[in-house]
Amino acid sequence: MSSIILALGQPMRISAGYLSAEEKGELLLKEEVRLDEGVGKRSVFEINDLLEEYGLVFETLDLEAPGFLGFDLEAIKRQAVYFPLERPRKGSFLILKRFALTGEEVVGKFIFPQTLRDLHWESLVPLVLDLEDFCGSEPIMVGFFYLYKAPEHREWLAQELRKVSPKHQLRFIRELEASLVAGRLPHGPDLPGKITFHPLLPLEADFEERFEAFLMEARGAEVECHTLEVVTESVYLE
Repeated sequence: MSSIILALGQPMRISAGYLSAEEKGELLLKEEVRLDEGVGKRSVFEINDLLEEYGLVFETLDLEAPGFLGFDLEAIKRQAVYFPLERPRKGSFLILKRFALTGEEVVGKFIFPQTLRDLHWESLVPLVLDLEDFCGSEPIMVGFFYLYKAPEHREWLAQELRKVSPKHQLRFIRELEASLVAGRLPHGPDLPGKITFHPLLPLEADFEERFEAFLMEARGAEVECHTLEVVTESVYLE
């Protein structure tokens, strides 16, 4: 029998993708993106070849487990491990952030194979993406690791996440669940014990959104971010 933990908080979807010289010039000239027109010949939602992730802004994270008492949210937050995503060293990129505006308290869920009675809170480890390199974007929590019988493996996990090379980082989350089933981290070492990953599953609902957009220019160690005005009609999370 499985159990469900409900997620409350501020959902965000962030995407980033490469811009051609022509698209970069268009955005710098207009200083805005129009969601109904796109950039060049592309929809802004197609410019996501570099990064596209969905999660909760970590500082807003709240949880609810129906019928279960005695759960310490602040303790679980302190157990989080951070995965610092590095920006590319060169190129121009569009960064689009989409914040859901909803009156609903519950915005997603996490599913575990155990019953709530058998779920140990000290084994729950939030996975938080550090997106500071992407124009100072908010850190988002994308799911939970569950450490079976060995909460001390959290430190091992935190160290290994910091070792993931930039060329493997952007595929890491997509490959995570399958790699854990095989007993290893993506492009990394074998696990010291059983670890599973439980992603945030968004509600299947239409939410109005607030948008932020940036043009990021990377030149080696230097990076420049231009804030773009977003001109929009009603658009919904996919």
